[in-house]
Amino acid sequence: MEKIEYRAVIKYLFLKGNTPTQIKDELDAVYGDSAPSFTTVKFWAAEFKRGRTSLSVPVFEKSGWPSEFGNDNVAKERYLRKYEVTEDIVLDKNNIKRNPGLLSVAKFCLNSFWGKFESWQLIIKRINIPATVKFNDTDYIILDCDYDLENTSSTGLVVKWFFNTNQVVYQWIYGRYPLADEPAAKYVDLTYKASNDPYTEYRAIKLNKPGVDLTGVYTCVISTYTDERTANASMIVYSTEEKFELVYRKKVMNNKDGVEIMCIAEGLYPQPTLNISLGNIPERQTDNPTIKLRDDGLYNILLRVTLLDEDLPETTIVKCLLSISTALYNVSRRTVYYAG
Repeated sequence: MEKIEYRAVIKYLFLKGNTPTQIKDELDAVYGDSAPSFTTVKFWAAEFKRGRTSLSVPVFEKSGWPSEFGNDNVAKERYLRKYEVTEDIVLDKNNIKRNPGLLSVAKFCLNSFWGKFESWQLIIKRINIPATVKFNDTDYIILDCDYDLENTSSTGLVVKWFFNTNQVVYQWIYGRYPLADEPAAKYVDLTYKASNDPYTEYRAIKLNKPGVDLTGVYTCVISTYTDERTANASMIVYSTEEKFELVYRKKVMNNKDGVEIMCIAEGLYPQPTLNISLGNIPERQTDNPTIKLRDDGLYNILLRVTLLDEDLPETTIVKCLLSISTALYNVSRRTVYYAG
C-alpha cells in the first residue's frame, strides 16, 4: 500500500467524521497487515484537523510551519521527530518555510485533479427488488443493485445491504467472500454471483424460499474511498389464507329471533382486514375484529356481526371480503341467509 494512498484514505474517512480509532478499524478490515499503524493514523488525523489539505511530503517546504508552533523550537523538534517515526522521512528544518510560488502550483494541480476525479463518479444504474412475493410460492428471489464504477478506483469497494434502515443483512468487501446476518442469513445463498465482473460479482442477494420476516425496506450502499451511492426499495412477502370461512348461526336476542354472522381467516401476512356486507342493506355497524399474531408471525382474524330477523328481508346475500391492502390481495366468500 503506497503512503500517498493511505493518506488519502485517512483524509476521506476523517472528513466523514470518523475518529482515529474508527479509521484504523476500517483500514485493518480492508488492508489487513499492510494497514498503517495507529500512530500514523492519529498523526494524519491531527494534521487534517489542523487544516492541512495536501497529501504530499514535505508539505512545509511550500506552506511553512503550522501557525500554532509560533517560535516554540521545542515543539518544532518534537514534531520533526514524530514525522520521522510515522513517515520514515527526515525533514530539514532549514527548508521549512513558506514558498508562495510552489504553494500556488500545488493548489493548481490539486484543483485540476479534483475536477478530474469529480467526473469519475460511481453510479447505481438500477435497483431491482420485487414489490410483492407470495409466501411458499417462490423458490428464490434476487435483490439486485447494479452499479458501475465508471473510472473511479475500486480501492475500499464495499457493498452493503441494509434492512429497514439500520440493520446490515449482507456485506461484500471486494477481494473477500460475502457475509450475511439475520433476518436474511438463513435464506441467503452466499455462492450466488450476479455477474462475471470481479468488481460487481457479489453485488446482489439471492434469497431461497423467502419468508414473511423479510418484508421491509432494503437499501443498498455502494462505497469506495472516493465515492458512495445508495438506493432503496420495499418488498412485501405476503401469506394468503390457510383457512377462510363465512358461517352463521341462529341467535335469540331480547326474545327476538336473529342471526350471528362470523367471518374467519387464518394464516395471513401482513395484517389483513375483513368486511361483512349484506346484499343491498345499508352497511351495519360490526364489532371490532379479533386479531391474533401467531408465534410463526402469521395473523388470524375473526369478525362478527349480529342482526335481528325483523331488520332483514326474507332472503339476504351475505358477503365477506378478506383483504391484504399492501399486497393488493383480495378474496371473498358468499352465503345466503333466510330470515324467520
